[in-house]
Amino acid sequence: AFYNGFLYYGMQQRVPGPIASVLTTLSPLYLVVLGVSALGEPLTWRKGLGLALGMGGVVLIATTKKASGEAMVLPVVITALAPLSWSVHTALTKPVTAHSSPVLWTYLVLLVGSLPFVFVPFFRGAGAFFRLDATDVALVLYLSLFATVGGFAVWSWLLKYLPASTVGLTIFLNPPLTTAGKYVLSTFLPRSFAFSISPQEWIGGALSLTGVAIAVLRRRRRG
Repeated sequence: AFYNGFLYYGMQQRVPGPIASVLTTLSPLYLVVLGVSALGEPLTWRKGLGLALGMGGVVLIATTKKASGEAMVLPVVITALAPLSWSVHTALTKPVTAHSSPVLWTYLVLLVGSLPFVFVPFFRGAGAFFRLDATDVALVLYLSLFATVGGFAVWSWLLKYLPASTVGLTIFLNPPLTTAGKYVLSTFLPRSFAFSISPQEWIGGALSLTGVAIAVLRRRRRG
């Protein structure tokens, strides 16, 4: 509830896309701090270097987009609380994964987290919801089942085997994967999706991927 509330507030206040992109990189930073301070995870040179490269790559990608020149201190600060909420959820999930199924935990989190909003659609937004066509319904199902339930479950599964601070660095995969996804969609649906990418975005994506690889992939020891 807090994550979506803070995030949608920022969207409503029209926080510029480049700033929003950089704000998403705060989750790995928050998780490194929480992992070290609350979960007793070590701060290795791989995590530090991966965090620096990943954040630098996202900043490069974000600065290729045009941003509004308006001062938006309060909306930006409030939006920055969204990745903090997600990071706290991750830190709380980490010890649970030692004795609970990631799928069961995801179900409980989404069920309990959704209870306060059960009756909201009947008072606000009900009309718009019932006017959705088949395509809109399919997109809602994709966001609900694949992106949310599937994404939460995979995230919890990763936390079962990796430190929270390491899993957090995979967020840097979002910009390059989004770019790749848009390229695929523009290939098959050229009328709906336009694709263009600058050299700076290529460099930023490469930095982000390199940062994740350094932090997550380990060299095998010879036995």
